Amino acid sequence: MNQYSEEKMQDILRTWAEIDLNALVDNFNNIKSIMNNNNKTIVVVKANAYGHGSIEVAKELSEIADIFATATLEEATELRIRGIENEIMVLSPIPTGLFANAIRYRVTPVLFNKEDADIMNDVASKISMPANYYLAVDSGMSRIGIPCDEMGLETAQYILSKENINCIGIISHYACADSSNLESTYIQKQKFDWLVSSLSEKYGELGTISINNTAAVLQNLPTYNADRIGIALYGLYPSEYVKKAKISLKPVMTLKTRISMVKTVKAGQGIGYGYTYITDSEKQVATLSAGYADGVPIELSNKGKVIINGKYAKILGRVCMDQFMVDVSEIENVKAGDSAVIFGTDGKLSITADEVADQAGILNYSLLCGIDSRVPRVYIKDNNIKKIFSYISFPYEW
Repeated sequence: MNQYSEEKMQDILRTWAEIDLNALVDNFNNIKSIMNNNNKTIVVVKANAYGHGSIEVAKELSEIADIFATATLEEATELRIRGIENEIMVLSPIPTGLFANAIRYRVTPVLFNKEDADIMNDVASKISMPANYYLAVDSGMSRIGIPCDEMGLETAQYILSKENINCIGIISHYACADSSNLESTYIQKQKFDWLVSSLSEKYGELGTISINNTAAVLQNLPTYNADRIGIALYGLYPSEYVKKAKISLKPVMTLKTRISMVKTVKAGQGIGYGYTYITDSEKQVATLSAGYADGVPIELSNKGKVIINGKYAKILGRVCMDQFMVDVSEIENVKAGDSAVIFGTDGKLSITADEVADQAGILNYSLLCGIDSRVPRVYIKDNNIKKIFSYISFPYEW
């Protein structure tokens, strides 16, 4: 497309998230290097690929990933409509009234109870297309899935007996694989092993079997024939403990905004809603064009910071819905139109998404997923802008 230019971004965008596709691919390859070479990779792109844009992420990885995983049928269908031909699975249960849509769009839901299996089987009998599903197993997360006991085994056998629907795999999920104490994780593994073994004895090959999530992969836990890659793909670790894993990850997203105004504020003046900050001396204050509706946590009020012109600038007052203010008194030549880094790197300085999340008292997952859809995603590859994507149709030109 066009050679990347910070000045061009500032001219046409108020707030934007830069997505480094090279970093995305590097992270995938680094994670893959510690997996079993024969294992399938299930790339998790739910919640708009953790805020990074599921369509472009899936397109970039479509030739090296095996399966994409979403949380809803709507997310999965969007990928299919936009040209993704890989297998797409939905990790959460979908409404039974949408089973026909799932079959038509070649999307694989999860099943874990007899009632839904009966409904999907009846729907499939009326549609002359393959109707696949994954058997979801609750090995100890206490979320969804059949239990790992005799009653669960009976339910699984009932579902597997349905002649119009085809089980192509079994999945479960660890609750505590991101901690230093893996006792409960190994108990989950033992329960899952028992159910898989019991079903294998009767039905033979069970297809794609996966219990390892990102944390389990990074901790090199025992695996089956498929592993799910989530948060690490986007350059963040599932927990502080898992950061000890010997794998290099690169942040994929940088969140930036534009300065809309710079003004001199006298001593004793309140700033922002509720005057939660009162200047103790004359200050140069810059107003930034992002707020909590764009994904800037309101918890950063009066304690967060951004990077402007290679220096840190402290947030003053309460973060508003669409704007917030920072102190630029010690930064030279700041003017309207300049950019500010909310998290990411600018020269020698960096503010990581983990730092922002910790300061706000939220998970790094929550921070990324909270970047609103009104924030355009700017996809950069080999230092070129590959695409600017916005959910609002708008012709970005220069």
